[in-house]
Amino acid sequence: MEHLKKLSIHVDRTSDEAKKELDSLPQFRYLRSLSVAWSSIYNAPIPTTTNVALATIHRIVSREKSLKTTGSSSHRVELDKLGLQNFPGFKMPDWLKRLNLKNLKKLYIRGGVLSDLSLTKDHKWTVKCLRLKSLRQLRMDWQELEPLFPNLTYVEKVECPELSSFPCDENGEWIRPESDTEQA
Repeated sequence: MEHLKKLSIHVDRTSDEAKKELDSLPQFRYLRSLSVAWSSIYNAPIPTTTNVALATIHRIVSREKSLKTTGSSSHRVELDKLGLQNFPGFKMPDWLKRLNLKNLKKLYIRGGVLSDLSLTKDHKWTVKCLRLKSLRQLRMDWQELEPLFPNLTYVEKVECPELSSFPCDENGEWIRPESDTEQA
């Protein structure tokens, strides 16, 4: 598990233990793909498999801390793919700020009440592929999105009624024209 590259977690919306475990993600130095799904039913119990996954994460983090290898505390996760499903917060989660997102190329957000895609005041996402689905609270127009995501080559927007002036086709997709890609 030390070389874990892909991790999927199902989280109860109110689980304090899950928040602690998500805060520990920077310890997974080889993690490249992370998918976190929050329970769509408020106060739903965490499935048994999730309890096992959280216990495993806790055990790995404890082992990593005990090893105290040179540079392990300063090394940060370098995700290239992140998926958030049914996130219960209005703003991007705080634990994301502790991850190295400079190599993040794919960001998939589905469901939940997220209303702001900003991570910090001056943060610019490096994402090339952005998929937004069933985000009824997310309100912004294309002119706000472009500076926040300057490297976009693909956007998918489905059931996001408050996203306006997006140049998506009838399928909810936008692909950067090749002439723009060559300049970027």
